[in-house]
Amino acid sequence: MDRRTFHKLAGLAAAGAFTERSSPGAEPVCQYVETMPAARHPQLVYWFWHPDTLAHAQYLRDVENMAKSSAFTMAIATSRENIDPPGRGVDFYDFEKLHEPLAETVRAAHQHGLKIGLQVWEFWALTRATDPLTRSHPRLGIEQALALVTEGEAVLDAGGHADYSVTSTEGRDREPFHSEVLRVFAFRKNGDGSYAEDSLADITRSAKTVKADAAGVTLGIDAPANLAGYTAYVLVAHYHDYPDLFNEAMTETFRNLLKHYAEIPLDGTALDEFGYMMLNPKRDRPFRDRFYGHAFASEYLRRTGAGLERALFDMRYAPEGRPELRIRAINRYFDVMRDGPLGAEKAFYRMSKEMFGEPCFAGIHNTYHNGLLSDDL
Repeated sequence: MDRRTFHKLAGLAAAGAFTERSSPGAEPVCQYVETMPAARHPQLVYWFWHPDTLAHAQYLRDVENMAKSSAFTMAIATSRENIDPPGRGVDFYDFEKLHEPLAETVRAAHQHGLKIGLQVWEFWALTRATDPLTRSHPRLGIEQALALVTEGEAVLDAGGHADYSVTSTEGRDREPFHSEVLRVFAFRKNGDGSYAEDSLADITRSAKTVKADAAGVTLGIDAPANLAGYTAYVLVAHYHDYPDLFNEAMTETFRNLLKHYAEIPLDGTALDEFGYMMLNPKRDRPFRDRFYGHAFASEYLRRTGAGLERALFDMRYAPEGRPELRIRAINRYFDVMRDGPLGAEKAFYRMSKEMFGEPCFAGIHNTYHNGLLSDDL
């Protein structure tokens, strides 16, 4: 159907009519209809499963009601554990408990001509934070975990010394499990966001950790005395139990889930609100942390030929008279960073098609809270 014909039919449908000609040149026949015929795309309903959905196989009655009393052609089953009491929510990662109800649902739906899709949250989603399966899962190692990097400054005294302390509070409802110094740079600041190019030095080895816990670090910096008056710029990585999206940890949990349901002829799959770890939106100052991870750093180096740690500094400061270097660092960082969730989404898409067939409906429900003070980076 060409665009002109589509718009004509859409306009007629809005008026509650469908027009056709019995023969070329004949007067059009106007047929009034209550609804438009089903199109090639499914008519979707978002179907939240709760404990009541499982009780006494309520899902089978829900399927029958949707098939008989609605215009929907596909129901997307999903969950939201944090709405229900801890440990009682429906968890599609609980394969032993959910496999048969989902299989029965699909069988019954297909008998009624209704399609069924499955939408899931990532294993580490905040909606699953109180779920027993999530809580019992082994914590990620540092090499797999996503980190929030804090930044701060201290001026070196006449002896090249400075003290510095920081605590990370920016993870939304999450606490870091390990904090460590990433890099310490020293430079002679000569303006807002600029420094004397020949003054930059990496003084990470001059920083001694005086105290460290899961969420914070206290440092004593003893740099060479000839750096007196320089600004020490400190980057500290705070690792959280959430995957660095440039390794396979996240993708493996999706693969494991889809494999467990692969024998069920699902008609579609989708991810719900998938992305980086969510942030703490309750703050009175702009968010300044940035994401970091070992795999992320390796990918950044491969793509740009530059170290991610140095890029984090370059995003904030540039040599005097060369602001383009800061702009380039910012663009490079986000160009690479955005590929983390895209890679996992594409893998989920490919696996869905491989396991459930090419006609499998592929969807995603992205919810981005755009704003400098929101819970999305």
